[in-house]
Amino acid sequence: MKTLKTQHNIDPYLLRQVNLNDVANLVNTVSVSLTYLRKWLPWVGHSYNSKDAESFIIQSCEKFNNATGADYAIIDNETIIGMVGIHYIDWENRCARIGFWMGLSHCRKGITTLVVSKLFTYLFDDLLLQKIVLTAAEHNIASNRVAKKLGMENDGLFINHEFLHGEYVNHIAYRLEKTNKSF
Repeated sequence: MKTLKTQHNIDPYLLRQVNLNDVANLVNTVSVSLTYLRKWLPWVGHSYNSKDAESFIIQSCEKFNNATGADYAIIDNETIIGMVGIHYIDWENRCARIGFWMGLSHCRKGITTLVVSKLFTYLFDDLLLQKIVLTAAEHNIASNRVAKKLGMENDGLFINHEFLHGEYVNHIAYRLEKTNKSF
């Protein structure tokens, strides 16, 4: 098991493990994009407040301190514009499960693809992982596009994989192995 980096510089962006100083910034970013994010993310309700952000950050810091995952704020000019998470690291099998979201005003600009590709390099080259997995809602065009752009292979469809705001949603499973990286 390795120690995780607290930040990554990806010019012009900074990826930084979230901390309690980020509460207001995170609440603002999620709130501005609430309707868009709620469509795909189970943790986004009809509102997002400081208590929600604090709870998330505390859990994230615990995961980070245990080196089982990380949640990196994507920062542009000191403003959180999205997140990329290492949801779980399986050190024994050298595999990580990741996820990401971007605030609506920063979508379709290539930022997510850039940031996630740099995260993949870190996971493969620095942490020496062998496989990265991602699931994305079947109809989440943006997330599926990022996975495909990064050369992730479609491993199939998980039927009724997530109960999202009162409705079951299918997910597409993706994987990228170190030997097949093409990003």
